[in-house]
Amino acid sequence: KVFGLCDIRYNNESKEAYCEIIFEKLDDKERFTPIKCKPYELYVGMTNSYKPILFNFKLDPGGIWGGKSGTGKTVSYLSSLINLATQYTDKDIQLYIAMVSDKQDLRILKNTKLCKYYADDVLKAYRMLLHLSNMCSERNRLFENQSKFITNLYEYNELNPNNKLPIIYYCVDEVASFGKNGTELSDNETKLKEKCSALMWKLAREGRSAGIYSILSSQRGDLKNLDSNIKGNLGNTLSFYFPNTASALTIIGSGELASEVIRLAKSREFICVADEIYRGKTLNLTVSEMEEYLKPHIVKDGSNLLELDSKGNIVNKKKSNTDSNII
Repeated sequence: KVFGLCDIRYNNESKEAYCEIIFEKLDDKERFTPIKCKPYELYVGMTNSYKPILFNFKLDPGGIWGGKSGTGKTVSYLSSLINLATQYTDKDIQLYIAMVSDKQDLRILKNTKLCKYYADDVLKAYRMLLHLSNMCSERNRLFENQSKFITNLYEYNELNPNNKLPIIYYCVDEVASFGKNGTELSDNETKLKEKCSALMWKLAREGRSAGIYSILSSQRGDLKNLDSNIKGNLGNTLSFYFPNTASALTIIGSGELASEVIRLAKSREFICVADEIYRGKTLNLTVSEMEEYLKPHIVKDGSNLLELDSKGNIVNKKKSNTDSNII
């Protein structure tokens, strides 16, 4: 109660209520260390009782990080992807990244083996999202043509162990960049942003079965900048500090939790809604440490990246992957 972390939970299976007694909060100096996880799990932080918090996208797909600038959400976002990059190849997982604002925090992942496309403007982001939308449709058609009735990527991979499809994560570090904000240089850019938002909504709705998952972040808790249709289809939420309840409510989706978000410490602490509600912290991870973890997984010649045309089709596949890794 002193820590503001009094939390009683009820287990539906055992029909028991329980609580954890916390004597000491997770230290702010606690270092990030990669942990073993499934390719559909993102390691986003740790509870105050030193238990890892995972987003399980097989159970509930899609995720969003929210919080005021400087609260620690980008470190949590990056560490979850770095954790995957240290233990999986592009046959298991592939990343598609869109960074259309001046802020380029995800650039550190651009030359990793997992990264297949990096969009640094709205046009490239549109091509990327169109490509993923096409891929989503192709995968679902592929599932329909199997000898056995299947409904998703996991069932397909179990049926085809020698021709597995990788999980796709498409990553947007500031989803508000796709909202109309008055900085558009032309009507064409405005229309492209609208098309990008429509494609993100489609992927949030239909990507689950195809194993194409949305992971977004936003420092602006405003429905003008975050489409409620997209937000409503994301199953996991992690909110850091916001200065007002309205902003917190847009991200966290609960008035009771929003009132707790505005009382969080202004850095590192978060409230997470996943399979349960968690209160925790992001772990300490410097840029130099990120580079060290990623060093063995870097492709220096850029051959990991695809080139896409205006219809989202691959025009130059620099790296010789099997078709199953692209579909």
